[in-house]
Amino acid sequence: MPSKYKQIEDQRGKPMEAILCELYEKHRNIYKVADELGVTQPTVSNWIMRCRLEFRTILAHCDLRGEMLSVDIQDSITDAYPYGLVVAK
Repeated sequence: MPSKYKQIEDQRGKPMEAILCELYEKHRNIYKVADELGVTQPTVSNWIMRCRLEFRTILAHCDLRGEMLSVDIQDSITDAYPYGLVVAK
């Protein structure tokens, strides 16, 4: 029987890296990602490390309407993570 990791990849038809990124962008919360995948938060944390992913909250300067004016983040970070793993909160 395949592992839960492999089962999820097969069900969703994409690599776990992409799945985790999409779900983190959707939920912005690792506990909700775990709930959607039907696993525990420590399991998702292990998969993030296994995939060598990094999720970070970035700071952004916004105007009074909440529109982003600038972002404090290094360009090299986004270059290093092809699935868009640096996610603004």
